[in-house]
Amino acid sequence: MPEPLDARRRRALYRATHRGTKELDFMVGRFATARIASMSEAVLADFERMLSVPDPEIDFWLRGGGEGEAGEFSAIIASMRTFLLTEPLLRNVLGPDPSREPDRHE
Repeated sequence: MPEPLDARRRRALYRATHRGTKELDFMVGRFATARIASMSEAVLADFERMLSVPDPEIDFWLRGGGEGEAGEFSAIIASMRTFLLTEPLLRNVLGPDPSREPDRHE
């Protein structure tokens, strides 16, 4: 019997907020808290699979390294990066946004 979607969401939210490193708990957890309720079953399945990837790889992808290497998780990583770059508390964790020009103070 398939597991109810609500139970899967609760488990994924717990796993997202208990990654093992504080930075990923914060980054992945904030994204999950904000988005998990609206994830379709297919997106939730991708997110659940991504949660099984080791922390260093997820951290590398989120910080913009090897985005093409994220493979099947490219869409969810892109969604997470967009979310994180718009969150005031998280924007600085990822480093500078390469799409923005740096501030020039003269």
